[in-house]
Amino acid sequence: MVLKYYSAYLPIAPSSAQQIYLDDFQAVVNEQFDNAPNILTVKWNGIDIVARVTSKILETNLYRDRDKYRQVIFKELTQKPSIGDVFEFQECKWLCTQTDNLSVGVNDCTVERADNILKFYDESSVLNEIPCIIGDITIGVDSNKYISTASNEVPLTVPNTSVTRQIKSGDVFKIGLQHYSISGVGDDISSVGLIIFKMSYSEVEQIFPVFSVEILNGESLSTNTLKDDVVLSSNLRLTYASSNELVATVNNGLITPVAIGNSTITVSLASDSSVSDSISITVEEVSVVDNYTVSISGATTVKLNNSITLTASVLNNGIVDLTKSVLWSVFNQDGSSNEYVSVVSQDGSNIILKAANNSSYVNKFVVIRASKSDDSSVFDEHNVQIKSIF
Repeated sequence: MVLKYYSAYLPIAPSSAQQIYLDDFQAVVNEQFDNAPNILTVKWNGIDIVARVTSKILETNLYRDRDKYRQVIFKELTQKPSIGDVFEFQECKWLCTQTDNLSVGVNDCTVERADNILKFYDESSVLNEIPCIIGDITIGVDSNKYISTASNEVPLTVPNTSVTRQIKSGDVFKIGLQHYSISGVGDDISSVGLIIFKMSYSEVEQIFPVFSVEILNGESLSTNTLKDDVVLSSNLRLTYASSNELVATVNNGLITPVAIGNSTITVSLASDSSVSDSISITVEEVSVVDNYTVSISGATTVKLNNSITLTASVLNNGIVDLTKSVLWSVFNQDGSSNEYVSVVSQDGSNIILKAANNSSYVNKFVVIRASKSDDSSVFDEHNVQIKSIF
């Protein structure tokens, strides 16, 4: 197919255009892809790939808009383009309008430059910027790069996606300096990845909904999203950013202080960063108020004539303070003076108790109290029950 185009083109083309097309043909038959010219990093449906990009001259359009078309030759055999795919290179966006079948066993496609961006809010109120082509891509109708004067009907070509399929008759879009209304759908090219809409000049302008974000500053950072001043029932997808992550970080609305200082937290719509709200925060050093507690750990039963060890810890705001100690006291739960247990040894953090060898004491309880050594009002109590040996 390429050879046929080349042979038909040579007799009528100037020498410079001949060379451009010869380069295309030579690239196809060049088995050493990496040594070929015009190797670029291309974004293909948002993914970076390495491909060869060359000029493309169509038989039906030999002299017109030669820089509007490109041929993208893929390096990897597993990379198979489809009509409607979006490419980005040379600071432009391009739509795949034709997939070619080359005899050398590589995949390639023809792309056409998308000179305009269609701004469209989908059913989820997310702003989409859709690359589009003004003018029919195959049958040779008007292919103006920019629309600056009104015309009766303009074809609009976009990729066939779940978003573009939401576009309906009567929707108004601003293209160039004019506004156009969707009046219908063209030929059924949508089945192969593209949709061609018919548009007519509209005196009604495209009106975008007005979105805003409100930060609700309470116990935790929360937000409202509004559309035309009406609070949406559920927030749109948001992004969070801190102006100084050395002071504070933010993750999905949760702010974590890092160091003393100031930072600004900004919340934006993921689909439109210009819609945002911000709040200034200050991370300060605050004096810590002591809050001491005592905690006793150890067994809750002891058999007759056996011993147990209990340990007490003094905590300040939940953190063990090894500089503090306790004083121990032991008494019977029933208030009797019988010695259900005896103290074998004790220190500022541990006590060893031994149960008496008296069967009448079975199921009796003793209470062990550990009080903070310098403040007896701070204490913990631990109940131990006497059990039979058997």
